[in-house]
Amino acid sequence: MQAQFAVSSIGEHRLGALLDRYGRESVEAAAEEIFRQSEQLDREAIRAIPDGVYAAEGFLDSAGVGDDPVRMKVKITVEGERLVFDLTETDGPGQGPINCGAVQTLSACRLAFKYLFNSRQPVNGGAFRPLEVITRPGSILHARSPAACQFYFTPLGLMIDLICSALAPALPGAVSPAVSPALIPTMQLHSAPAPMQRCAAGVGHSDARHLSWLGESMQEGFAGGVVLHTGPDTFELGDHILAAPISTSWA
Repeated sequence: MQAQFAVSSIGEHRLGALLDRYGRESVEAAAEEIFRQSEQLDREAIRAIPDGVYAAEGFLDSAGVGDDPVRMKVKITVEGERLVFDLTETDGPGQGPINCGAVQTLSACRLAFKYLFNSRQPVNGGAFRPLEVITRPGSILHARSPAACQFYFTPLGLMIDLICSALAPALPGAVSPAVSPALIPTMQLHSAPAPMQRCAAGVGHSDARHLSWLGESMQEGFAGGVVLHTGPDTFELGDHILAAPISTSWA
């Protein structure tokens, strides 16, 4: 937070120096020209894609409560130099804390857009003018109170992957393979019914079923997984899958 305050203060002073030297009219005109050039570059990049509708869908294992999968779908329409991300067919709201606000969804869509188009060009006020994002209020990507949003970043990672997957056929060579989950620690959180309950009674093989499925799917690419619980013991739940006290995550 202090770094954000500091950089904002520096920006204020630098902008003030520009205004003092060149005047407000000249600075605003220069800024708008930079925005125009960025917008033009993005529109040219979009125009290079064949017009049409591109789509991809995926699933979260659950909403964090229960075992029902959560469907996410991205439909992308390319019309000339205009791009529309339609997210209205995504499920929700989720019962667990995986819902996401519309502003965060827009930000993640812009991240995906910038990854695919003119990624080496700096971001400015003209960078996203050709992009429109449509969400459905009440979905996990457009949360409404009282939907829980603590882990809002969970669906955003999948959404970004889906955007890239959808446009991959239209952008050969521009989309790199996704990072293997083996490079990311995989954890599930399990709370025992009572803090003093023995972990063997509160955690079982069924709690590791999603990790077991992941291991079977990835084969040698699966490094391992951990189910965190409120008990005191560490023990095996499967091949390369452990149950461990939640206290080990901050020990």
